[in-house]
Amino acid sequence: MEIKLVNVSYKDIFKNLNLTIKDNGVYSVLGYSCELFNLIYGLDKNFTGEICIGRNKFTNVNKREINNIRKNVLYLTEDYENELFNINIFEDIKYGIHNVSEAKMYEFLKNFGLDNQILKKSYLSLSSGEKKKILLIKAFISDAKILLFDDITSGLDDKTIDTLVKLLKREKKNRIILMSSVDSNFLLSSSDNFILMDSGEIICDKYQILSDKNLLNKMELNEPSILFFKDKVLKKKGIKLVNRDNVNDLLKDVYRNVSR
Repeated sequence: MEIKLVNVSYKDIFKNLNLTIKDNGVYSVLGYSCELFNLIYGLDKNFTGEICIGRNKFTNVNKREINNIRKNVLYLTEDYENELFNINIFEDIKYGIHNVSEAKMYEFLKNFGLDNQILKKSYLSLSSGEKKKILLIKAFISDAKILLFDDITSGLDDKTIDTLVKLLKREKKNRIILMSSVDSNFLLSSSDNFILMDSGEIICDKYQILSDKNLLNKMELNEPSILFFKDKVLKKKGIKLVNRDNVNDLLKDVYRNVSR
């Protein structure tokens, strides 16, 4: 599955944007993620240029094209609390997905710390965090080759975010996952690549991106705590640590350097 935008102009946001994503993996989008996801999902036809999702090519969006797109794309919007509507959660998860594996559903419920009994509940009885977990489960058990997650960490506690990192690393093998988040620590630990929407450029070196203080300020992101600590150790102790995603690995490196 491939996503390709060719000379796409959209309102005052994108001008002659060219972007090609053809490799499976987790891509964090910096800037205008919602607008990009809306275009990929066919929610807005007010653009010029060409958008290709797999074999589906369109210059504007009609009903038939939307249906073809959504066979392969699942979109979890920032306004996730309004995306559940069925009489019970089991029906909500199944809606729009063929051949749902209940065993897989139970596996994901366990991963997210949810009891199987939640499937009998109405969405009206769930907390915001529980709703978000259910929608993430729906995305992961779907057959969609492209997953779009806008502000993916909103409504989630730290423990759930740790679980999400592990699941993203597992699920990315057969999918393109595009996401946004305001949590720079999460972006560091979960992302393979970054997409800069100002230029349509894909940057593979996440440490380069998340160490760029000017860019982080522009995107209103904090420097990840691991990279901040690494920089402080270099300045104060003269110890140059290698880049790490995990704080435990970083602490092991510090110990090895101190114990020499």
